[in-house]
Amino acid sequence: MKQKILIIDTSILCEWLEIPGKHSKESEWNQERIDRKIEEEKKAGTQFLLPFLDEILKSKYSR
Repeated sequence: MKQKILIIDTSILCEWLEIPGKHSKESEWNQERIDRKIEEEKKAGTQFLLPFLDEILKSKYSR
């Protein structure tokens, strides 16, 4: 059986973590919806790939 891998895009991660200046309150992918999807995928045994470190570091250290 093949393992499912879910890639969490930076834009979804910013919504999920509510990163100031990087998320939109109008997005259909709000924190609650993302939480539900993550839990659903965890229960299904999905592996996660989070290619986000670069974006967060840029956000934190570009001030």
